[in-house]
Amino acid sequence: MQPSAYAKQPGDKKEPADKNKTMRSPGIGREMALEAIIENFDGYVWSIDKRLRYKVLNSALRDKLKELTGSAAKPGDKMMDFMILLDPTKADVWKDIYEKGFNGVRQRLVQAYPINGQTTYFEVSVNPIRKGKEVAGLSCFARDITTEITNEQKLKSSEARFRALVEHGTDIIVVVDINGRIVYSSPYVEKHFNLSRDEQIGVNAFQYIYPGDLPLLSEKFMELLANPGKPQYVQARAHTNDGKLIRVEGTVTNLAGMEGVNGIVCNFRDVTEWLKTGELLQQKELQFRSLIENSADLIMMADREGKFIYGSPAVKKYLGYSEEDYFNKVVFTLVHPESIPLAEKLLGNLLANPGETFTIYLTLLHKDGSRVWVEGLATNLFDVPGVNALVANFRDISERRKAEILAKESTDRSRQLQHQLSEEKIRRQKEIMRAAIDAQEKERTDIGRELHDNVNQLLTTAKLYLACLSDKSQEPLIRRCSDSINTAIEEIRKLSKSLAQSFDREVGLQFSIEDLVENIKRMENNIRVSFDFSMPVEEKLDDKLKMTLFRIVQEQLNNILKHADASAIEILLRQEAADIRLVISDNGKGFDPRKKRNGIGISNIINRVDVFNGQVQIVSSPGKGCRIDISFKGVC
Repeated sequence: MQPSAYAKQPGDKKEPADKNKTMRSPGIGREMALEAIIENFDGYVWSIDKRLRYKVLNSALRDKLKELTGSAAKPGDKMMDFMILLDPTKADVWKDIYEKGFNGVRQRLVQAYPINGQTTYFEVSVNPIRKGKEVAGLSCFARDITTEITNEQKLKSSEARFRALVEHGTDIIVVVDINGRIVYSSPYVEKHFNLSRDEQIGVNAFQYIYPGDLPLLSEKFMELLANPGKPQYVQARAHTNDGKLIRVEGTVTNLAGMEGVNGIVCNFRDVTEWLKTGELLQQKELQFRSLIENSADLIMMADREGKFIYGSPAVKKYLGYSEEDYFNKVVFTLVHPESIPLAEKLLGNLLANPGETFTIYLTLLHKDGSRVWVEGLATNLFDVPGVNALVANFRDISERRKAEILAKESTDRSRQLQHQLSEEKIRRQKEIMRAAIDAQEKERTDIGRELHDNVNQLLTTAKLYLACLSDKSQEPLIRRCSDSINTAIEEIRKLSKSLAQSFDREVGLQFSIEDLVENIKRMENNIRVSFDFSMPVEEKLDDKLKMTLFRIVQEQLNNILKHADASAIEILLRQEAADIRLVISDNGKGFDPRKKRNGIGISNIINRVDVFNGQVQIVSSPGKGCRIDISFKGVC
């Protein structure tokens, strides 16, 4: 049955409504007393006929319907079932309830509805209205019982928790009557005293008490009877069923006048092992204190504010301070100024990491102002009952530290001498290398000039002599000789130019390298060469550094032409702040830099870079080309 089925139909009779009085359908009379009961019912009241039209509905229901639908309802209107309006999912449920009602079944049920995000419970009663044997209508009542159910649930939950605490607790809980007879005992009593509950109930509890404690307990019991509700603290010894003597302590309260208890409640716990442990702890504490007081280590404790709360006698022995000098003062009081930053960091780490242990190396301040080096461990034990402090354990390592300082000073002096010797050796090696490079440059120029001026002229003269021969029969041979001489002349010209070619100070580094590039382009048409040059302060560079850059480019280009079988070469030379960077890369067949090479081209490049304290990085692998990245720091 859907709510829309209860909408008012055309032609329904309209009756005048009086909001302050229960509305009644014509033809069904109600006494004034009945009207008063309906209006004052704590909930909603309505009755319907078989056509599902209202016959009676109280003001509470009329107000609720108007709140839910915006329309007023009155006797004679088609029913707008507010229970379905509250939860449309219950339409079929209410259809079944009404059908059972019209079949003569009285019904009383509790239903839950979600209202404003909370569950609301209604107690609902549906009763048939009979005319003779026929059911003419239904009278319905609905009352909000959320508070009652919630309270009942809380009570049950509280009772369950209480019962669970008692039944599963480790306390000895016993209830006795005013004569001392046991009327209730918790399960732990059965376990602890080796007695079943049947053996306990009705038995006088005093028979389990150690005879020597009975007089005092009897006095306590009389006080309990005279002071209902006032707890009494009790300590006693008791016998278990197997003859074991245990010690218990707890509270006893006279609740004989409380309904539901009606007895004296005894709540004890077995403290036998605890007392034994306490006695052992006292003994161990004495032993521990003896160890601490006679230890050679400095043992100190501080509170959360970083103030000393304890110091072992060794503090006086090694630092010269009496307890009055440092007690309740911050820990930095005993730290040498040079170690205070380290001590502050250590304290912060300790406070932030409960339970963790940190290794300590500090310089402490002796009372006479001297240094005392210590090492040890510090632990945050604030969470440990009975300690509740930062605990540090030091030992004096002053003699060892002094020996280490002397050893370090000796080592430092030795390293300084070695460094000086090494620098002198490197300086001399670089001077020798510079002289060798200068000699090499001179030798290159001399050889180039000798090849060009002497050997080349001799070959040219030989060519002229061949031209003078007129023996026609030897003409092919003469022509081959002439061609070979021409080839030799050309090769010598190239070689002499290569040997003699150098950085030209007047022309500049850029044009000198560009000349190299143009020569390659003329000789090797199938190789693409690019040159990227950016050096705003070239004139400030040392001429020998410029010569080195030129020779490195020349050397690597020769390496590429001879060995790389490359089709593209890229040269980058630029200034980056005070640094110079030279990069030469190709797409040739590459090589493994880790393997030993027969040529000296790469070695020459590395040696030239070392003279000016440069760095060389070679990136290459078989089939991946080669990239040489050279940098000179702070040369501009």
